[in-house]
Amino acid sequence: MQPIENKSDPSSGPGVSAANPGGQPPYHAAMSTPSYRHAAPSNACPRCGRNLTEMPVHEAVVLDCAACGGCFLPTAVVHALGRADGHELRRAFPVRPRPAEPAAVRYLKCPLCERIMNRIDFAKPSRVIIDICSEHGSWFDVGEISGVIDFVEQGGLERARQRLAQERETEKAKLKTELSEAMDPSTAESLLMKRVFLP
Repeated sequence: MQPIENKSDPSSGPGVSAANPGGQPPYHAAMSTPSYRHAAPSNACPRCGRNLTEMPVHEAVVLDCAACGGCFLPTAVVHALGRADGHELRRAFPVRPRPAEPAAVRYLKCPLCERIMNRIDFAKPSRVIIDICSEHGSWFDVGEISGVIDFVEQGGLERARQRLAQERETEKAKLKTELSEAMDPSTAESLLMKRVFLP
């Protein structure tokens, strides 16, 4: 699988999807058994190559690099960072400012499966690009978790959701108009619902 550079989609990124959807259990239930406990970690930091160690954070356990300050979070913990009930978790992370010079842009390997991770925005306006393994979790370089936490606490995630909803409504209205001009309005509405906006 080829890595994808800097994809931004608040509807599917870890940030926006981290909201507490209906029926989802509290985040601590999802984090009770970290996914990487079932894998065979290489114990190597994907950024600097030094050993990673387990670090408890509130009710979660993450993999931390004491050398470069980066951190690997299981997927459930990444989602919990953006959830309404994740405030105590966000407060529990140590504050690590981002360096003046960002880390060199390169594709990193997941410390668990050693597959190349994808680079994506946590949420479109957050300006925090993280490295994601679809199976195990996400890597945050030093300061990136603090950046995400500040973004969420200041309401950035909710604004991203609202803007995305507005963009989708605008796109839907535009496409409906274009289809209506080309065919019978009832046929256009049926085609719109079946092919574009229904799951």
